[in-house]
Amino acid sequence: MASGEPINVVILGGGKGGTALIELFTSSAGVKVVGVAYINPEAPGLQLARFLNIPTSTDAASLISRNGADLIVDVTGDPGMASLIAEHKTSEAESLSGIAARLVWSLIQEEQKLREQLVHAEKLATLGTLAASVAHEVNNPLTGFSDSPSLSSRRRRLWSSLGHSQKPDHVFACELPGRTGQDGDS
Repeated sequence: MASGEPINVVILGGGKGGTALIELFTSSAGVKVVGVAYINPEAPGLQLARFLNIPTSTDAASLISRNGADLIVDVTGDPGMASLIAEHKTSEAESLSGIAARLVWSLIQEEQKLREQLVHAEKLATLGTLAASVAHEVNNPLTGFSDSPSLSSRRRRLWSSLGHSQKPDHVFACELPGRTGQDGDS
């Protein structure tokens, strides 16, 4: 196998472990799942593999003996699988089973937990930003009006254009607190 080529993996096991490996390996660059075998044809791992157009089999020996696998990962939990792999695998293929496969499975579970926590934290951060934005708008509903430096001068021009020389006090009683109606344009 050349360094730029993907690692071709055969997964033995279609239950929880096999399904998680399929999900992980198919989303990883540099890894290609070339087959999945499990005794139960309706197992979730085999269903997922078929959905992803990955070859499946209920006969592990025939899948193991095919040429092209760089790594055979056994997550069946079957103690007899190690001898079946040794008997049928090609000389180029390596196998991962037993304690080593459990270690990989454990690392995958931990990675999935961390990803879920990261997604949850990102959602909370987004929600916090949204809440802060809403709170700001609720606390400052007239910001758009109060930030306009020419608002009072426009009101005075409008009042003058209507033929009034001086505005009555009650006309602009709704002016914002702290505003004199002069806006620095005296």
